Amino acid sequence: MNLKNLAYLLLFVGVMFSCEENEETPAESNDIEASTFVTKPANTITIGRAKDLYNAYQQRATALATLKGEGDATYGWHSIDFYKDYIAYLEVEAEKVGYKISGIRMYYVAYPKDDAGNLAQGYQTYMYVPTYFNEKLGKHIAFDPLLLDEDGKPLDVHGMITGEYKYSDGSKVMDAETSSSIANFAQMCKPHCQ
Repeated sequence: MNLKNLAYLLLFVGVMFSCEENEETPAESNDIEASTFVTKPANTITIGRAKDLYNAYQQRATALATLKGEGDATYGWHSIDFYKDYIAYLEVEAEKVGYKISGIRMYYVAYPKDDAGNLAQGYQTYMYVPTYFNEKLGKHIAFDPLLLDEDGKPLDVHGMITGEYKYSDGSKVMDAETSSSIANFAQMCKPHCQ
């Protein structure tokens, strides 16, 4: 074999091997583009820390169960699509009224015991309220892009939830059926579920 043919053979073999190494099977591929670089969020924790937090909470759960006379929900679940859709919805609605979502505040709440038709009545849950960053105050404020005053400023959603907020007419009452962007309705895990 002459030198020219050997060079062509080596080139051919090199191309074949390089193509085989770069091919992905469907099981190996994913939807994220190769050019996308994602870093691990800084506030992720170790399994050991998660266990410590869970065990510390169990002391509260035991006290709550003693107070209630029964156990309570141990966790809630939303699909990843819920979070993606919810964040996209909040960003669009906030942009419509000139605000930027800075985060989501999570309130620990409970379903009322007389919550007719709710299989989770009496159990703890959580709800999400969007926030914006108020530069003047230097803090994140709970707000709802659907609930603005007559000047287009966000109403005090935290105060509305806690009952501390007073409306311009001096009342503390808002129509219970007023639409909001506050989220809830997770799939709740009652006591002793897996």
